[in-house]
Amino acid sequence: MTIARALTLEQKKEFIEKKKQKKLIRKLIVGAILSIIIFSISLNIIPGLSAMSDQVRFIILFILTLPVQVWVGSQFYKGLVVVFKYRTADMNTLIAIGTLSAFIYSTIVTFFPKLFTRAGIELHVYFETAAIIITLILLGRFLEAR
Repeated sequence: MTIARALTLEQKKEFIEKKKQKKLIRKLIVGAILSIIIFSISLNIIPGLSAMSDQVRFIILFILTLPVQVWVGSQFYKGLVVVFKYRTADMNTLIAIGTLSAFIYSTIVTFFPKLFTRAGIELHVYFETAAIIITLILLGRFLEAR
């Protein structure tokens, strides 16, 4: 009975690992596709989009980056909860703080540009930076897990 139970536990563990791997692959694919699009829009290399205003381009970048931040990068933000709870930091902390900083700054520039233009600061957004960092870190974790 113990052997059968251990086998069942081992099978459950294997099933859970496969499920995690599939979710990681899905997140990686979504992150990669969105990051490529975000990067292309940021560099104005998509024909026809270069004619749009910066404000419209920033809003499109915000909309495309939001799922990368919230869903693809969710595991990094769960790590932030642990940081505040146990007052300890790890690599997830660095990734979360860095990507959140770029995303929040870019969001403020997108929706409140006058805060910067009044001060004579040129408008720049870093949505592509946040999306690409999250995607590349996930790629590394995927390769590590294989």
